[in-house]
Amino acid sequence: MVKDPNDFPEPVRVKVLKRANYMCSYPGCPLSLIGPHSDPDGQGTVFTGEVSHIQGARPAPNNRFNASMTSEERSHHSNAIVLCGTHAKLIDSDEDLYPV
Repeated sequence: MVKDPNDFPEPVRVKVLKRANYMCSYPGCPLSLIGPHSDPDGQGTVFTGEVSHIQGARPAPNNRFNASMTSEERSHHSNAIVLCGTHAKLIDSDEDLYPV
């Protein structure tokens, strides 16, 4: 399977998650986006949020796609935000209330 060049590479995802302290970045949201996994050695975690594009990765309704951006710009950490599922859906659904 070919990876989409507009998607965030794993090092970018990790960087953005660490910078957000694994918390939802929606103002006032107190949700931590990681929890324990029941793996036998006790080292695993489960990520329950989303690393989302601020300006969309591909053309679609309500995703704030900017055709002038390069793939490198779209997949850069400066175009990423960490959100819980509720706030990711809320923001993706209302581009007028939540512009870039």
